[in-house]
Amino acid sequence: MRARGELPGAPATRVAIATLPPLDRGKQVMEALADYVERAALKSGDRLPTERELMAALSVGRSTIREAMGRFEALGVT
Repeated sequence: MRARGELPGAPATRVAIATLPPLDRGKQVMEALADYVERAALKSGDRLPTERELMAALSVGRSTIREAMGRFEALGVT
């Protein structure tokens, strides 16, 4: 039986690979939005693009956009 993270092969040629964590898309979207706010020089009260526009621009689903927005809210950014 293979150990987790090991590729199949003869015992002498077995190669172990690190298990990579999944990409944190919510964090990536947060960073992209923070960059957008900075580049667009948005001020308090200015509107962000709609969820649908963000989904298309960032190639992510609605749940990822909502996760990023929830993280901003948790940090007190509204």
